[in-house]
Amino acid sequence: MKRIGILFLLVAVLSGAAFAQADISGIGTDFENLIEQLGEDMLPNLEQSAIWGQFPGQAALPDDSRFFFTMSAGAVLGFNGLLSFVEPTNAAFEILNVYELVQEIVAGSEQADDLITFIQGFFPYPVARSALGFRLPAGFEAMVDFAIFPQFLANTATNLIDAVPPFEMNTLHVGTRVRKVLLQDAPGVPAVSVGAGYSYTGFNLAYDFTGMQGISTAIGELNLAGELYLRNRINSFGLDLQVSKQLGFFVPFVGISPYYQLAAFSGGVGTTTNEFDAYVDFSETAEERDIPYDGDPPATTLSDNDLSFVVFGGFDLVFGNLALQVHSSYSVGEGWPAVTIGTRWQ
Repeated sequence: MKRIGILFLLVAVLSGAAFAQADISGIGTDFENLIEQLGEDMLPNLEQSAIWGQFPGQAALPDDSRFFFTMSAGAVLGFNGLLSFVEPTNAAFEILNVYELVQEIVAGSEQADDLITFIQGFFPYPVARSALGFRLPAGFEAMVDFAIFPQFLANTATNLIDAVPPFEMNTLHVGTRVRKVLLQDAPGVPAVSVGAGYSYTGFNLAYDFTGMQGISTAIGELNLAGELYLRNRINSFGLDLQVSKQLGFFVPFVGISPYYQLAAFSGGVGTTTNEFDAYVDFSETAEERDIPYDGDPPATTLSDNDLSFVVFGGFDLVFGNLALQVHSSYSVGEGWPAVTIGTRWQ
């Protein structure tokens, strides 16, 4: 019996020493890995949405139109999904259980599991644009397009949909294009135009971990505080070739747009006013902090500077000065289609 007692005492001492020497510095690397995985899922779709802002489907404005104004909305259809790396067990993460983390973010929602499963296979990226264009001398036409997603819309989504947790999100897009009409629409001849354009798109997303319940890990309960933030900046430069043919009120069109994009995606946890704080607490009391994280706040960046080819097409339904437009595009390099519908006054 004495030997058994000594054995249990030895196990207890060794276990205590192991916990005392446990290191959670890997949590910083885990969060950087999490941000990189999010960036790889999101960036291709954000890049395609950044170059969305086409001229009207008609390759040349009608002779009696001096300007146009459009409003459109749609989505880039992200068939690669989002959170593809969120699994109950993922060897890429040393300490952080990303599946339980996401579960905790959407805790209290009966739709949580269904929501995660759905967006892993399909996640639409909303696109909305307003554009103002006008005719210039010598067969030129110019357009400015603009979009903004203010914070109050994100607040509305969290209030209406139980499975969506409170978050910060805002976007800004502004672009300009100029095109030259090469051929006017005529009997037996389509309208043809070529153009060039530039756009800037910014995207910000943040979620505050502070106040979230602890997450179970192999070495204890992990407590987190700090704001997870994602930032995206895309500068796009490109050309357009567009062809259309008016068939009564029905105007089909097709085109191609080669674009060079400078895309930067960054993220981290912690800001100047809310630093990243993490610790493992064995006794589940916030005061003890058995194993604190004393590394730098996790932060990482991704960049994707390359040439993209987008083919686009659709049709306009023109009724006098009013037009209904159905436009679609397909990114040849990434393979994600986008669809928008809208109205135009010209």
